[in-house]
Amino acid sequence: MAANFQQLPTSLREDQTTGVAVIIIISLALYNAIELSVLIPFSFKTFRSLYFWTLLVSSTLGLIPTSLGTSF
Repeated sequence: MAANFQQLPTSLREDQTTGVAVIIIISLALYNAIELSVLIPFSFKTFRSLYFWTLLVSSTLGLIPTSLGTSF
């Protein structure tokens, strides 16, 4: 890799910028999914309701695989 970022060709700099942006967006999605997985059980008194399980399943089985699936 080049020693200086300005020495890289324009197309390589754009690819690197796009890659960094994708990594940042995926990491934000994963952070939000993990945060929801932790906060949802603490916010409900009982775990028998359909609303609780819908939120928990959608945050863990919906957000995490979707965000990781786009990265590969």
